[in-house]
Amino acid sequence: MKGKVRISLIIILLSTMILGLNGVFANDEGTITDYNIKVTYDESAKILNVAEKVKFTNNYDDALTELVLHLYPDSYNDYETMTKISNDSKKGDLLREEIGDIKINKVLITGEEMSFTEDNQILAIKLPKPLKPNESIELNIDFSVKIPNGRDRLGYYKNGISITNWYPIMSIYNCETNTWDTNPFHQIGESNYSNIANYNVTLEVPKDMKVSSTGITKSEEIKGDNKIINIEAEKVRDFVFMMNKDYKVISKEVDGININCYYVLHDGVKNKDKDAEIMLEVVTDAVSFFNETIGKYPYKELDIAETYIRGGAMEYPQLLQMEAYGNLPKDYKESSKLPKALTSAVHEVAHQWWYVAVGNNEFEESFMDESITVFTTAYYFEKNYGKYHGDGVIMGIIDGLEYYPAQKTPFSGSVDEFKNYMDYVFTIYMKGPSLFEKLRLDVGDEQLQEIFKQYYDKYLFKNSSIKEFLKIIEKVSGKEAMLAFENRINSVEYTPIKYKSNEEVKKKMELAKEKIRISNIENQQGKVFESIKLKALKGEKIIIVKPSIMEKLEKEAVDYAIDGVKDSLTQYETATVEVKNSSEVTKGELDNNNIIFFDNILNNKFLNLEDNKPLIEINDGNIVIKSVTIKKDNPMGIYITRHPKALNKLLINVFWEKIESKYQLDDLLYFPNYFIHQQYNYKIENRGGNKTLGIEQ
Repeated sequence: MKGKVRISLIIILLSTMILGLNGVFANDEGTITDYNIKVTYDESAKILNVAEKVKFTNNYDDALTELVLHLYPDSYNDYETMTKISNDSKKGDLLREEIGDIKINKVLITGEEMSFTEDNQILAIKLPKPLKPNESIELNIDFSVKIPNGRDRLGYYKNGISITNWYPIMSIYNCETNTWDTNPFHQIGESNYSNIANYNVTLEVPKDMKVSSTGITKSEEIKGDNKIINIEAEKVRDFVFMMNKDYKVISKEVDGININCYYVLHDGVKNKDKDAEIMLEVVTDAVSFFNETIGKYPYKELDIAETYIRGGAMEYPQLLQMEAYGNLPKDYKESSKLPKALTSAVHEVAHQWWYVAVGNNEFEESFMDESITVFTTAYYFEKNYGKYHGDGVIMGIIDGLEYYPAQKTPFSGSVDEFKNYMDYVFTIYMKGPSLFEKLRLDVGDEQLQEIFKQYYDKYLFKNSSIKEFLKIIEKVSGKEAMLAFENRINSVEYTPIKYKSNEEVKKKMELAKEKIRISNIENQQGKVFESIKLKALKGEKIIIVKPSIMEKLEKEAVDYAIDGVKDSLTQYETATVEVKNSSEVTKGELDNNNIIFFDNILNNKFLNLEDNKPLIEINDGNIVIKSVTIKKDNPMGIYITRHPKALNKLLINVFWEKIESKYQLDDLLYFPNYFIHQQYNYKIENRGGNKTLGIEQ
């Protein structure tokens, strides 16, 4: 009996120890910091007046004699210190005559006013007595933020206000060196480094202001001319918000996560509601993919906020700060390379896993912030859009690596080690991601996914490092794979991956490059005549229709132009091209395929979209499109539109009034001096006259 009792006691003791250990490992940050922030926005002065309460617990092994907080808005005091999102930032354009600033008015501890220093973006507060491990303290900080005029991460422009990295935020203490992190915002890359915290934020803004933010809005109340908004955010590394009186919002749910797309109706951008729907669709799809591939997104909401930021986009907890987007292609899934707005959105979604959920010191190790995110983004496109998609791993990361300049700084270098912006970009954004592809080649796709999953699971809500990532590689794939990755990451002797040695792969890459080239043109101009080549490259059938009855010169010109088009398309094995007379082509063929009409009649029954009304008419020597008349001697051109019957197919009409040369139509196709282009938003361009008529469906 005694033996049984003893065994029972041992089991109870072991269970208690295990539960205690699980508690430690589940929250190795200890008791997290609480921020209670009340903000009043002065719209006329563009100033935030703020009362911030910080409840901080010393989770470190050392007694602390001072507390250190980052004052990132101080970087906007001067153009030479402000952080820039891209290399094209210009002093006059971004800041104009107004700079930004944070002013600390008062710091209180338990009701007693404290002395403090502000220097190099750091607020240092001398404590009245040492704060021992596990002890807590409450700070009250009264401050104001002057919002800079500009289009960077923090700033106001037109009706948009972007509020990021804006308040005193607790630094991180290093017990090994007995120092606080005091790295300022650096002009190259990002410098964010913070532990997770809980936030309760109350905003007082004009009553017609609309707000997108970190966290979840708990309540809104109109008070006179203002609106009081209360927002709560749990276990986030930062708190940001975007404001615009013109915001519209649409939402969608995926895997229990509510995704909100905030957007504005910019001047000159039509069909913006459709653009927002496309943006929301892409972000939702990316969230779903990363949930499955890496691990479940730990928050209930994610906002996409369109802003006036210039040069790219930025990631924040539960919020993507996006550059203005517009004219997004409805058939983006068919594109060989997506517009920048959509690829940037997927990149910032990936950051919700790498930086937001799993943090790291971005100043010291950009590689574990940006390089892993660029690869993860390309990995998404490879798995969802095809192995040779322009935004995938092979074409988006690997192709062209051998032509990049010699590396000067190891991948593991800190941002201040890079000589200039392009050195940083080439190393961290362009070369660094390929190290994860090398890892995949070493260990296989299945183990690579397992490495990501275990890394995410272990360091969710924590800060990690390259060292910790290496441990996961070793655990999943062995010491040899870990050492190979470690050697590469610490070296400047870079050996790029070369897929072109395989002839089959080389051929696929060349075809992919041609698809990407045309997709890039489409992303800038909409559909062009070369868009039909993209259809051929994808293996879609193309029917070329010519008039059954033509005069001799007209026939020579049409046949010569068609031969050129057919030769251009059939150089690819994927192409299926048929040439038929209008009298023999069937309605079924026309309704289900990409069509190129060579036809001077223009009231062809197959071109009618509504009530037998032709798309284009020639009337008394003029071109008439949707009741708009364009005067032109000997009118001719190319009309491109989405096929009215077949989804994602093209309908092209090459038209003319009279033929004067055998080469006339061929010249029109390849050197168009007159071009009519009906884009997906039905914009009509008179390219010869450099005039856009702006006709819409």
